[in-house]
Amino acid sequence: MTAQHAFRARRLLSAALILLFSAANLLAQSSQTNATNASPENDRRQVVPFLDPTYVALARATRFDQDLKRSITDWTFEADIVPNFVVHQTFFDAIGQQETVRLAAARVMGARQPGVPGGPSAEAKVHSRYTRAWSIAAVPMVKLRMFVNEPSAPVRTPSYMPKGTGQMFFFAQNSTHADLFALQATVGHHSNGQDGCLYKTEDPAHDCLPLPPLDRSHVEVNRKDGSFSTNYLLFGGRYRRIGLETSAMPAALKAGRDLLADARAARNAGEIGNAVTVVAEAAAGLSGHAEAITAAADDVRAKLTGGGDDLDRAIDTFLDVTNLVVRESRHDLTIGLDVEVNPGHGAFLGGGGIDPELKSRYGPTRLTFLAGAAAQWDHVCNRAEVKGFARYIHNPPQFVPSLAGSVEGQCLFRDTNWGVFVRFYGGQDYYNLGFEDDVRRVQFGMTYSQEGFLRFVSKAVKVEHLNSQLKMLGAIK
Repeated sequence: MTAQHAFRARRLLSAALILLFSAANLLAQSSQTNATNASPENDRRQVVPFLDPTYVALARATRFDQDLKRSITDWTFEADIVPNFVVHQTFFDAIGQQETVRLAAARVMGARQPGVPGGPSAEAKVHSRYTRAWSIAAVPMVKLRMFVNEPSAPVRTPSYMPKGTGQMFFFAQNSTHADLFALQATVGHHSNGQDGCLYKTEDPAHDCLPLPPLDRSHVEVNRKDGSFSTNYLLFGGRYRRIGLETSAMPAALKAGRDLLADARAARNAGEIGNAVTVVAEAAAGLSGHAEAITAAADDVRAKLTGGGDDLDRAIDTFLDVTNLVVRESRHDLTIGLDVEVNPGHGAFLGGGGIDPELKSRYGPTRLTFLAGAAAQWDHVCNRAEVKGFARYIHNPPQFVPSLAGSVEGQCLFRDTNWGVFVRFYGGQDYYNLGFEDDVRRVQFGMTYSQEGFLRFVSKAVKVEHLNSQLKMLGAIK
């Protein structure tokens, strides 16, 4: 790039980073995590799976221009701003409920079978049924592309892509892994906010002429202010195999319970009260279900003055309620399939459907297969991931292949949602008026992803409720 281009690139990078930080702030405020956020033991990155990331990147793209009859290379800054507003979800309660039931069943099994402790050996024999959960997310998505090597570095026709997504989850777990299935349905819109003719016209007195000929021969697209608009439906499925570590009690909670054991042995009422407070705060911060914890803690405090067997029973109940463990995943594998349809003739969803002249060129039906593998890379990446997709486009524009695809590697830093990525994309350009371009695009930049390894945190449940919880369990093998 020339010195002028380099100066312009620095200026645009500053603007792009401001956009990214602003989007990340929105994401941090809007993403719904489980209620363990107040605890240092909390994995702050636990969110609803399979939501799109935000990114900012420098990109180098090569395409063959049919009008100029030569290859063109563009340097661009791209920003994909994706704040996932989770309207409602039951996912975190469901995975906590299942872990609670699994552990309770292991303790019951150990009690019923002499020589089988209610610990890892019993847990290994417990297999849970599939549990159902769901979520609804609203996503005011925007794609921006700044052209570095053009005068004034314009943003050509931003892509406005708001959508709503519903997800239904089915998952089951055992001692080594969890199987997670998800069904997704999305209603989305894609437009560029322009009102010019989609194709270039030689006669301004006529309304948007020429129309694309029936033989699909090439007509130049109006890249400056051509109107692009479509509403679409997307239906998909995902399967994720999640590797799980052995159940473990977090350090802060374990330290508090050890403190309580020492105070109990010394029969020191003051120290018992202090230890109960420490344990209660750690357990509530971990599970987010404070009602049972608070009730058990208050019962211990009420019996401090009397002491004796009543106090011992209250402490035993309190210890049982706060016997919480966490199982973490450090690697997972994902496959998925999506089908996208763009109903036509402008009538779909209040007149926002794809225009007939665009439908004949855009490729209104798309089938996408996707796959990915992720693992924790100690001291470097909290989530190191390789992922990609292959897409079949039915009836694409002339000179554009029916197949498109992407391969990507990313590293999300430890204890944060931030990371870096590099991506190669080939096929039909995904940026509104670029739909007639067959591009090869290499991107590298920063990402803010709400994807992360799941943590299965048991819930605090009153002792008398454990039997009803066990009814939700499947076979004990």
